[in-house]
Amino acid sequence: MYRAREKVRILVYGDHSKGYEKLFQYAAAIHRAEPGAICKVLCDAVIVPEKCLFQRFFVAFPAQRNAFLNGCRPFIGIDGCHLKGKYGGVLLAAVASDANKGIVPLALQKGLLNAIPNTWPTAYHRACCRHVYANFAKEHAGANLRTLFWKAAKSSNKHDYEEAMAHIKEEKLAAYNWLERELQGYTWSMHTYDRNCKVERTDNNASECFNSWILPYRDKPALSMLEEIRCRLMKRFTKRRNEGNTWQKTIAPRIYKELDQTFKKGEKMIVQPSGDLNFQVMDKSYYPARRFIVKLEDKTCDCGFWEIAGLPCCHAMAAIGYARHEIEEYIPFCFTKQAYINTYSVMFSPIPDERTWERGDRPLIDPPIVQKKMGRPKKCRKRAATEPQKRSMRYFVNCSVCGGSNHNVRSCPLRPSVARPSKATSTNSQLSIGNSSGQSADPLSQPSKPTRTRNTARRDHVPSDRSKSSSAGSMKRKSEKLHMSTYPKSANHRIHHKCPLSQMVDRTPMRDGAAADDESFFRLGEMGEGESVGGEMRERGILGSKTPTFYKA
Repeated sequence: MYRAREKVRILVYGDHSKGYEKLFQYAAAIHRAEPGAICKVLCDAVIVPEKCLFQRFFVAFPAQRNAFLNGCRPFIGIDGCHLKGKYGGVLLAAVASDANKGIVPLALQKGLLNAIPNTWPTAYHRACCRHVYANFAKEHAGANLRTLFWKAAKSSNKHDYEEAMAHIKEEKLAAYNWLERELQGYTWSMHTYDRNCKVERTDNNASECFNSWILPYRDKPALSMLEEIRCRLMKRFTKRRNEGNTWQKTIAPRIYKELDQTFKKGEKMIVQPSGDLNFQVMDKSYYPARRFIVKLEDKTCDCGFWEIAGLPCCHAMAAIGYARHEIEEYIPFCFTKQAYINTYSVMFSPIPDERTWERGDRPLIDPPIVQKKMGRPKKCRKRAATEPQKRSMRYFVNCSVCGGSNHNVRSCPLRPSVARPSKATSTNSQLSIGNSSGQSADPLSQPSKPTRTRNTARRDHVPSDRSKSSSAGSMKRKSEKLHMSTYPKSANHRIHHKCPLSQMVDRTPMRDGAAADDESFFRLGEMGEGESVGGEMRERGILGSKTPTFYKA
């Protein structure tokens, strides 16, 4: 089955070995369609002199460059994902964020990480806290340490960071020493982030989203994969540009939704003004309550979140609401509608079909030399111990009688065990019982069809558990209908037909003509767990072989 599927893939997407041959022609086609594009191919002719082995491929389009310079925040996430084709490889991508906190892929290459210090030598480098914690949990696992680690990582001011680190030191000294030793020189806590990029993320989730976004193409040949990604980017830029033109507000929708949630938190705080633009905000979500100083003119708050994220925190939103100012006055340009439109103002240009590409004087590129591993190629990544595992398809059954779990109404212990009435009591009186052959003495009384004969052996048959449960269910439904038809529905008397019979309301039904002091007087509220209506009435001599008719008292 695996080999058959691979043959079909070759017919549809092409051979993996031939996916590297036309990369020079593909780069030339990109340069002709996109004059400002940057596309470079690097080959290795040292290992095998007579062959040109593939080494690297880099591509960046003018639309991506315009998006980063004119609309995105100065923040780039770099991550690599393993390709799942025959020859493997790693695809590195640089990803930015637009005004609506969406991902914007900037470039694709193998070797972007080494190019960052040469391009931006003064850039700040953040460590992805998710990967840091994965390494931290290998030696120092535990629920308390996990909570304290993320509290320290997401601390937006120095005081909260030092408090969290002190708790880690108190909890486990070795864990505190590991963080101080391994993360020395790295920027991993939020309070140390640069204030200019306006990004508060502690992980590289944008790059992970891009890796998941291109997942359907990572097992295809190199040329097919690159072309599929380019076509999807072209479609994405066009779709987002059209969406941005339909926005009614000046703030991006996702940012506006976050501000609305932040404003609801700020409504619960106590604001005390100190002049026109300075406020003291009391936050009661802490115990004991904490005070924060908000300066609207400087766009700062003591919690530090406003300066890092660029968006007002809950304390600032409380002060803005108290001063009755417009929220648009305190939102940076990078979160506005105009910034979003500028991001997707330049579109991708279409590229002609592969058959029209010029051959040129460039040689055909051979695939890299890889050693084939034993067994079937692995495509699923092994999840770390700290990552959430895949959810299984297990489900739980809840009982409709008692509300418990892991059983249904058939096996409920609180369900009344009412046996099905025998057929002798419910037999039609018009049926005549004849001799053993089923013939009656009077031929005139015979019906046109042969008379049904009763199986006498079935009278002594002991019902199985399944038949008992089904009979009990039918009897329970009959008794529920009985109560619903017997008792009046008034404001002071409500009947819950789904509750067990032992939990029904205390009502006094009487047979017709019986007095209140008669022995037939009974109350359902006095019945114990598991007792049936029919059994209680038969014991008191009220029921005969047939079901009686109840009347309102």
